[in-house]
Amino acid sequence: MTALLDASFRIVGHTGERSVPWHDFFVTALTNCLEPEEILGEARLPPPRHGVALVGADALVDLDVAGQLSAARLVLAGIGETAWRWPEIEASLLE
Repeated sequence: MTALLDASFRIVGHTGERSVPWHDFFVTALTNCLEPEEILGEARLPPPRHGVALVGADALVDLDVAGQLSAARLVLAGIGETAWRWPEIEASLLE
């Protein structure tokens, strides 16, 4: 979502703060540009444009030591007032 909205991040540390665009914040899938003494102070998202709908879907799965699916979570966002989990589909994936 941060890439889609062209977001930036305010990074705060003991030496001050800096602003980082989304494409520099994410280094790899599980790594960001924060230094050991820094924290994320703010995610800056531009105001939504009139007539634009944002919808998102997220999935989280866990595999056991044998590589079999042991847990699943599915979340939809932007289709109501809050994010929505899909427990029926999650359960069916584990059958």
